[in-house]
Order: sequence, then structure tokens, then C-alpha cells
Amino acid sequence: RGKPCGIEPRLIEYMNRIIALCQSRGIRVVLVSPPVHGGYRRLVPELFVETYRKESARFRAMGITVLDYREAPFSDEEFRDSNHLNARGSERFTRLIAAELGL
Repeated sequence: RGKPCGIEPRLIEYMNRIIALCQSRGIRVVLVSPPVHGGYRRLVPELFVETYRKESARFRAMGITVLDYREAPFSDEEFRDSNHLNARGSERFTRLIAAELGL
């Protein structure tokens, strides 16, 4: 609709509140961005990408684990649609996260 498409400030505020609540209760916070099909990724507005990078860096500076798989090399056959993995892709993604977290 002709307006910039970044991340809504209130959504960032909600994320901050959730993180603060988890941390106040001793819960480890891990933020995960799943793989996105290249065709979809090309449509994401640059303002959104810039805001995402800035917020991810801020979260990392807070000691939060941020796992960014948006550009992970998943094949077309591992996607249900341009924004969601299918069962095969989901199983592979789960193994990648588990390995990265040492689970």
C-alpha cells in the first residue's frame, strides 16, 4: 500500500518483553529464523531485512543465541511453498538446530 515495510515497532517491543520475562525466570532464549525459499526471499523489502539485521545484532549483544537459517541451502523439494518447509525439510532443519545447540 505504498508505505515502508519494516518490522512493526510494537512487535519488537513484544519480543523485548518476552525476552525479559524469560530471562527473569532463568529461561535460555534462542531466536531461530527458518530457511526461506530464494523466490520468496527476493520479495522481502530491504527495510525489513535491515531492521532484522539490526535487531539480531542487538539480541546477540544481549547474549541471546540467534540462529539465522534464512539463506540456508535447502532444495526446492524441501519446501511446501515459498515460505514453509515440508516434512523432509523440517526434519533436516530440526537436525541442524539440534546439532548447533548441542542437543
